[in-house]
Amino acid sequence: MNNAFKKLAPFIQEYIYKSKWKELRDIQIAACECIFNTQDNLLLASGTASGKTEAAFLPVISKIYKEKIDSVSVLYISPLKALINDQFERLIDLLKEANIPVTKWHGDASSIGKERLRREPEGILQTTPESLEAMLVLRQHEIKYLFSDLRYIIIDEVHTFMGSGRGIQLLCILERIQRSINRIPIRIGLSATLGDYTYAKKFLCAGTHRACQVPMIEEKGRRLKLFVDFPKEEEFFLDLYKRTLNRQCIIFSNSKAEVEENIASLRRIAKEMGTMDVYKVHHGNISKSMREEAETAMKMEEVKTVVGATLTLELGIDVGDLEMIVQTGAPLSVSSFVQRLGRSGRKSGVGVMYFTFREKPGYGNMPIDKIDWELVKCIAVIELYLKERWIEPVVAGQYPYEILLHQTLSHVASVHETRAAKLAEYMLTMSPFRNISQEDYRIMLLKMIDDGLLERTEEGFLHVGSLGEAIISNFDFFSVFETAIEYSVIYENREIGQVMVPYEEEETFSLAGRAWQVVSIDKSSHVIHVKPHEEHAESRYKSDMRLIVPSKLVAKMFEVLSSDKAYNYLGKRALERLFSSRKRFSALRIRDNVMQAGDKCLFLPRLGTKEIMYYSCALRMYGYENEIRYLSFVPIYISIPGSYANDVRDVVDKIEKHKPDKFDFHVD
Repeated sequence: MNNAFKKLAPFIQEYIYKSKWKELRDIQIAACECIFNTQDNLLLASGTASGKTEAAFLPVISKIYKEKIDSVSVLYISPLKALINDQFERLIDLLKEANIPVTKWHGDASSIGKERLRREPEGILQTTPESLEAMLVLRQHEIKYLFSDLRYIIIDEVHTFMGSGRGIQLLCILERIQRSINRIPIRIGLSATLGDYTYAKKFLCAGTHRACQVPMIEEKGRRLKLFVDFPKEEEFFLDLYKRTLNRQCIIFSNSKAEVEENIASLRRIAKEMGTMDVYKVHHGNISKSMREEAETAMKMEEVKTVVGATLTLELGIDVGDLEMIVQTGAPLSVSSFVQRLGRSGRKSGVGVMYFTFREKPGYGNMPIDKIDWELVKCIAVIELYLKERWIEPVVAGQYPYEILLHQTLSHVASVHETRAAKLAEYMLTMSPFRNISQEDYRIMLLKMIDDGLLERTEEGFLHVGSLGEAIISNFDFFSVFETAIEYSVIYENREIGQVMVPYEEEETFSLAGRAWQVVSIDKSSHVIHVKPHEEHAESRYKSDMRLIVPSKLVAKMFEVLSSDKAYNYLGKRALERLFSSRKRFSALRIRDNVMQAGDKCLFLPRLGTKEIMYYSCALRMYGYENEIRYLSFVPIYISIPGSYANDVRDVVDKIEKHKPDKFDFHVD
């Protein structure tokens, strides 16, 4: 063992010996050097199961061990409660001999641990941004007591926060805590998927005035095995059954409805074949206990378990040693592909991923709609990562007014009342809001007063208004993303999960990979009581998901279509589908990215979501009504009814020459 090992606390050294580690990994050594020797922030970005969590916690725990710290010493922030629960068990095992308590603080956590922490704040606190927000609003007077001597903030899966409203909320929360305790803890970010580190460093360091170290660790010896297939429609589920039989694996899908159908179909086939029912479901609408059952089953080696999942298992929850990952359809993004691929090959060092496609109803009647866009997208995603190691960059908004309004209401609620000038100074000096002018903020505050979110007293103080009180009293206020009304599904006093459809009595539906029939429904308390149903039932989860697709991915898709390359990871049927799509694409009469399609004209700019929306608005400004067509969540073309190719070429040329500003887009 090296010098980094010698600096670790004795009980951690003993833990490493008992765990039979032969050596510290490179990322762990680099983290130790930064944490032991500097006051810099630290960004640890490497593949799943590369030891990032231990890299952060081993030196941090060694630093706080035996020191006199008069509050919580480490704040661990996670995007998922399930990830907190997983890390909690790992930390408890590590800290058995250290007398350093670990406390979970989220909606599902025990109140006993929270009350103990409030009486005697110490050790490590694990929480989510939403729970921290609630703490700031409801327990502002306790913040300094809880965090007065806070040394480290560890943000797990930091990439999930970047570029989102939730991430801006988190940065505001951290800065509000820093101001309350008058100290700036060191921040450590953990991530498995980052392409460009520039924005990640900026995000992690916002409001800290600290430098940031990013150890560049090269993954050693990891190999990939990829295979893409396109079974016949009638063979799809049987092929999926055979591929996953006696394999410890996750079947990832892009929608909950697809997960439900996959697992229900595999259960049916297993019953027909006389094999064990080893199939489980893991997504956001499955009950906590059933998700934990799936997580536990994946770690057990006695029985091979197959779990259908959405993005809930993309992140760093410990799922043991998986033999293979299956993806039905194209990954949503390159980042998602890398996250999912990293779930397999933990011990073998070989990441195995099988992509399978199912025939889907056509998106339209035109020849361009008949192209297998999802297959093309899958190939583009794989090529971008394998050949270029490219992952979608994170682009942050410059003017997050909606989060400014939310945080204004939250801060005023926490301090009870304040003057407008003091409020503006407090809010506009936060790192996410420094591009917003005082005049814009003044207009926002006046609007908040007019709407009843805030009230102004005769003495000139601002406090939360009647409408603001009603909003804050709902726990959903602490989350900056919308949550739909859900109905709890109960069978024999056990919650199966949640649905968003208020089914009627005797209706059937699928949940957790099983069919259920409604026995009764209480719409006032949002509870549905069910019993098992023997026949097939459909899931009614609906998705209105819209992705921000970058131009590079769209351009790569068109490059795949224009190429004559045969990719060695494509199975025979997938290759046939690709060649067929290429033939259809080459038959289209596209000139200057424009083509005539009957009484419509199609414009194919080969650009991403934001860019194609710009062209759509600009076309309307010139009097051309249009619709963006999304295929496999990707903006492929703009459809302009009642127009002609030459006219559209002319107006596109005008748009490109004059580049109208977004403020010119006033369309009657």
